[in-house]
Amino acid sequence: MDAQTRALELVTVYDEELRRLLPEGADIFDAHTHLGNDIDGMVGHYEELETIMDRFGVSRCFFFCLDEPDRHPGFRAANDRTLEFGARSAGRMIPFVRLDLSESPIEEAERCLDRGARGIKLHPRAQKFGLDDGRLAPVFALAAERRVPILIHGGRGLPPIADHLHKLVDTYPEAQLIIAHAGIADLAGLAGHFAGKAGVFFDTSVWSPIDLLSFFRLVPPEQAAELQDAAKSPALIESAIRQLNRAIVLLNFRREPIYLPEDSLLLQPRFRRYAIACRKLPELVRLRSSFLGRAIHTSPEAWQKQFECYLAKA
Repeated sequence: MDAQTRALELVTVYDEELRRLLPEGADIFDAHTHLGNDIDGMVGHYEELETIMDRFGVSRCFFFCLDEPDRHPGFRAANDRTLEFGARSAGRMIPFVRLDLSESPIEEAERCLDRGARGIKLHPRAQKFGLDDGRLAPVFALAAERRVPILIHGGRGLPPIADHLHKLVDTYPEAQLIIAHAGIADLAGLAGHFAGKAGVFFDTSVWSPIDLLSFFRLVPPEQAAELQDAAKSPALIESAIRQLNRAIVLLNFRREPIYLPEDSLLLQPRFRRYAIACRKLPELVRLRSSFLGRAIHTSPEAWQKQFECYLAKA
């Protein structure tokens, strides 16, 4: 038996095992697919994607073009093909507009969004830009205005991206963000900023199950490429409560490590051990980064007023 035949047999075994594990009636949505021809030789055919979706029971998907040979100017021709594929699928394949920041990105985004694109795809490695690039701000502003998600490459081949991405998300909170490839380019940093954060999601398109094990250790499963409004999602709310409970237990129900600066924790012997934990444990990093302020309970009315002020900042 040759290696290819053996490999296909093994994949078939895992396919069948996966089907057994899926809950009956599960709706499968693929947040990261491609159609087109990449300059590196990779090809995504419409008929092949349709066949794969049928085979594995994928109801719908997001899709976008590859790094196409005719990508200049601004992926215009490739985006036109993407829109045509989307129309051909009758809504099953949901098109994203791919942008090149150096070639009229806002004009191309508006053109395609007006014609039916439902999101924006950015690839900093392929298009050679950093997450500190000032040209990203108007793209995030447009996504916030149009209420469409941005899917950004977060896989191998990037420098740390978490801090710059966090600034963009904080500046444009109405822009939903999908970090591709489980954010493995900067997983610890991305998890520290975004685990449990409403409006930020990760797609799980990675080769290695080891990467996914690392991902799910740091990020709640509800954020795995499932776009939803946190205020309307009991699952996300329940997950947030579980995370809060775990963090409180880790702190032995002490409130000071939640809000004291790290220097203050280090200076006080009874809190010193918590300073290290608050720097290293994802649950505590998230809790401290979410802290807005203390509502002092002098009276019910005063407490409620302070509480409403903090909610307004959230």
